[in-house]
Amino acid sequence: MTRSLIATAALLATTLSATAAPLQVKVYNADGNSFNVNSTLVTGEKDAMVIDAGFTRADALRIAAQVLDSGKTLKTIYVSQADPDYYFGVPEFDTKRRKLLICIGSLCKTGTTGSV
Repeated sequence: MTRSLIATAALLATTLSATAAPLQVKVYNADGNSFNVNSTLVTGEKDAMVIDAGFTRADALRIAAQVLDSGKTLKTIYVSQADPDYYFGVPEFDTKRRKLLICIGSLCKTGTTGSV
């Protein structure tokens, strides 16, 4: 768990804007049909990061809508656990068209393939 938190902190430091503006955090709480998994949108001045992409397509689209509503550019999706309820929503973020950094634990890949 500590290793995961360190990796998350490192990703935040490298992918979000390093400006004086404070980071904003918004949590999406999925219901019992999605195993009550929480997803988090972290935004800086210009960029955004999603932690855990949701289980169902509906959850992922709600999280993606939060990104769009923020007006920030999504740079990173970090999946905190290698369980489907944390990563099944990744394709809904248009990963084939965007160049995102996608991480599962400490394994990260940048590119447009949409797979890690």
